[in-house]
Amino acid sequence: MNNVQEINVRLPDIIGLKGMCAFTVILGHFTLAFFPSIGEGKPLITNTNVINYISDTPLYSLFNGAFAVYVFWMVSAMLITYRYNKMDFSSIIMLKKIFRRYMGFLLPLLMPTIYIYMHENGDDVE
Repeated sequence: MNNVQEINVRLPDIIGLKGMCAFTVILGHFTLAFFPSIGEGKPLITNTNVINYISDTPLYSLFNGAFAVYVFWMVSAMLITYRYNKMDFSSIIMLKKIFRRYMGFLLPLLMPTIYIYMHENGDDVE
């Protein structure tokens, strides 16, 4: 059916880095909920010096979920690019794959966008 050979790329080190980033995001949400002075990176008046110390040092990056999200997305993009660079196909096949994948995202987003646009401009949708 499709003459393109799919490459199943497994890079355990990179996938492990993605897992560590996901864990850091979870830990960041935990610290925002229970230790806001660490989670926000701002030392507040607390009864422990350890919390104030962590929020002023590079240890803060262990609890910074925003940084972990950036790393996660960069690593994910790198893995997708690596996988597609290892495949042997033409640009027509690549365009078909992109069109098929993103049309699944585009149509569900387009319908409420048009609906909201029409309501905001005073047009009746009914």
